[in-house]
Amino acid sequence: MVVRKYVVEGSDAKKVYEVLQVSYAGKNKKIPPSQGKCGLGYGIEYRYDDEVLYIEERTIFGPGYVTELLYFLIHYDGFYYMEEVRDDDGIPLSYEVRDREGKYFVRPPKTEYELQQEARAIECAKKSEDMPF
Repeated sequence: MVVRKYVVEGSDAKKVYEVLQVSYAGKNKKIPPSQGKCGLGYGIEYRYDDEVLYIEERTIFGPGYVTELLYFLIHYDGFYYMEEVRDDDGIPLSYEVRDREGKYFVRPPKTEYELQQEARAIECAKKSEDMPF
């Protein structure tokens, strides 16, 4: 499962909120059945307070609705973002955070999974240096 959290501020927040209110996903808290597997395990929650829009989206398949919506409506750097990938038991495997100032999201310490992935990458790099060609 992937949990994505977004924060949008100012006039962009109002614009995105208005679209969410009239969209199928925003109204029904799910993706339309026509989306097939992409709709399974989908959930969205959002709130708009004091010109700030907070969104949490959960998906099992696909990139998600909100990412596409935000890139369509506002500039790439116009929102704050955190993605958490979880295993089947709900344990966090990895994080991605785009919030340079740490205003809304702070990158948690690296998970055991991330540390293992880094170690594997280093091992592969060393092995490739040992190749005779």
